[in-house]
Amino acid sequence: MYSRRRFLAATLTAAAGASLLGPRDRALAAAPAMSTRPIPSTGERIPVIGAGTSGSYEAEIGSPKYGQLQETIKVFFEGGGTVFDTSPNYAGADAVLGRLLHDGGWRERCFLATKIAADSLEEAQAQWAKSLRDLHSERVELLQVHNLRAWRIQLPYARALKEQGKTRYVGITHYTDAGL
Repeated sequence: MYSRRRFLAATLTAAAGASLLGPRDRALAAAPAMSTRPIPSTGERIPVIGAGTSGSYEAEIGSPKYGQLQETIKVFFEGGGTVFDTSPNYAGADAVLGRLLHDGGWRERCFLATKIAADSLEEAQAQWAKSLRDLHSERVELLQVHNLRAWRIQLPYARALKEQGKTRYVGITHYTDAGL
């Protein structure tokens, strides 16, 4: 049976521990759990919101902006975030994100999405190899054909990478009706 004494002791211990937290830590502790939805094909649940790297992750490693990104990614993962979407076309964002994930030890907690944006199979293969090097990873969770670029070539290539275990999911991105 749970006594009044045990209840009060546990409550006071929790309150004392919470008082040691900084404002950000208290806010994170009080935040509701991240909303998730299942991926239809597998049922795997991922957060309904993630982070993209276009523009925001264009920084020189070691620069003040990179230092801000180190703090941002820490808060992202502490808050329950997991999904990062990047592209080799985002001016070095792959390398910055890869370094942050590697140095912070967050790669295994990350649902990593990247893209193929090339006109030929050979270019896509070279781009994919560079992305993996830059991301410090052997695989990604989602590989997308970016803006339907050369999709008749790139979609079969992405599916082949999935069969090889280099990605778990294949998708496409697009933002206009051109090319549909």
